[in-house]
Amino acid sequence: MSTNFGKERDGIHFSILEDDGYGKPFVYVFSPREPGKTTSMLLDKVYPAYKKGTPFCIMVNKTVEVTDELILSFERTINDFKGYEVHLETKGAFDAGVRTVLTKEKKVFCFIVAWSTPLTRLKRINLGKLGGIWFDEAQPNVAIGEKYEKGLAEKWNEFMTTQTRNCYPKMLRCYFTSNFYSRYHPVLQYIGCDCRKLEIGKKFVGDKWLVDCYQLKPELRDYILAHNPYYQFDDTYSKYFQGIAIADENVPIMETKPEGCGLYCGFKTDYGYLWIWRQNGNRPGTNAYWIDLTKERPGKKQDVFIIDFKDMDGGGYMLKPYASLFGSLKAHLANGKAFFSSPGAFQACADVWAVL
Repeated sequence: MSTNFGKERDGIHFSILEDDGYGKPFVYVFSPREPGKTTSMLLDKVYPAYKKGTPFCIMVNKTVEVTDELILSFERTINDFKGYEVHLETKGAFDAGVRTVLTKEKKVFCFIVAWSTPLTRLKRINLGKLGGIWFDEAQPNVAIGEKYEKGLAEKWNEFMTTQTRNCYPKMLRCYFTSNFYSRYHPVLQYIGCDCRKLEIGKKFVGDKWLVDCYQLKPELRDYILAHNPYYQFDDTYSKYFQGIAIADENVPIMETKPEGCGLYCGFKTDYGYLWIWRQNGNRPGTNAYWIDLTKERPGKKQDVFIIDFKDMDGGGYMLKPYASLFGSLKAHLANGKAFFSSPGAFQACADVWAVL
């Protein structure tokens, strides 16, 4: 139904306002496609903040993602529901890491910042009082080769620290929204969320955070399946639509350490310690390694290699005598002969693998 003021909302799509009721400063919304996460964020958060004079900061992975079409999509969505309300300028460029999106009346509609901005520059960005921070498409589909921005969790924490300081005493809320490709996300790992427990259709609440694994309402799901055949042509896409984390399906998960394992080495990463456990009596062709990602520090009596992965990730490399120590590990990983405690352990190990 339409009016002179735009379309009416149907009540069967997602609303971010339900999650706001929990009063948490950080909210992550996972879902299959179609429930209307982006629409709700624009209508319920970005647009009202603009009207109040406290614009949102919208995050993207890289500056090249910010196109005229992206900016005009904000305008079209808002005007579809609010009437002829917003007229945005598409001309503009990044200045000191920030793209300021203006209306035709030269009012600030929102800011856009890319996570690819160097950390030092991110820490210096001062946007004044904001209505909130929003990162849409927050999870890449690693199954097709997409990657997280390096150091994302650290960058997120530093950027939020600066912007929150500017908004005292008001609580500055940060929203991540994405499709449910995987149960793992580096920022969720960073804040202490046990990503292994995430499941579509449930909410997970921490002291300062909420993860909403949103499930489509049955009436919306039935309508989409009846009108969009593309969800039915491909089994993988169909699973994704139903809320199955498709990037995790082929990861050999074993949540608890198998018996007979000894601690072999550890890698210190941005998101915790990646512990490599090896089966005693390592036999070729067996799943000889169990790999765990945890916040736990090494014990006082543990005699293991601890390698600061960030030193290697920044362009360093491992000297040959040391690299040879990991020949067996590399061979087993290359042949899929290792178990992982979680999808997060698998992702962290993939980063380390690249420099072994």
